[in-house]
Amino acid sequence: MQIATTKSGESLEQLVNRVYSFRKKPSRTALRTAATALADANPFLRSTAEIPPDIQVIVPPLEQAEPGGDARPADAVTAAAVLDGLSTLIEHTTGALLDDVKADAEETNESINTMQSQRLVRLARDSGLTEDLHEARAAAKQRVADAKKLQRHHSSVVDQVAKDLAEMRSALGS
Repeated sequence: MQIATTKSGESLEQLVNRVYSFRKKPSRTALRTAATALADANPFLRSTAEIPPDIQVIVPPLEQAEPGGDARPADAVTAAAVLDGLSTLIEHTTGALLDDVKADAEETNESINTMQSQRLVRLARDSGLTEDLHEARAAAKQRVADAKKLQRHHSSVVDQVAKDLAEMRSALGS
C-alpha cells in the first residue's frame, strides 16, 4: 500500500498525475480509472472541488500504473494510524461546530425574547422604531431556523463521514 500527501490548490487530476507513474501516456479512461480508484480509497475526494493540502491519502494499486515518486510505502499500522488521526480530527471538529451552532441559536433565542419584552416594544413604539424591531425579530427568527437546518444537515454529513471512514478501513482490511 502507498500513501501520498496532498498539496495546496491541487485538483484530483493533478493528484492522479503526481501519485501514479503510467507505463505510457495515459488515456482519458486510464486517468478516470485512477481518479476513481483514489476516490474509492479516499471517499472525501469524491465531493471535494479543491483538495485540502497536507492530507494523507491512500494510493491504491492499479494495473496500468505504478505508484509515482510522491507516493510512499505504508504498512497497515501506518495507514490505520492515519485513519485514526483523521477520525479524531473529524470528531473534534464536527462536535465543536455543532456546539457553536447550538450556542448561537440559544443566544439568538435570548435576543428574540428580549425583543419581545413589553419594555422594548414600548420603547420602539415611542421612538418610531416599531418596524425596525419587527424586522430585527424576523431576522433573528430566521437565524434560529437556519441554525436548526444546519444542525439537521450536520447530522447527515457526520453520518456520511462515518460511512466514508468505514469504507477506507474496509479498503485497508481493518
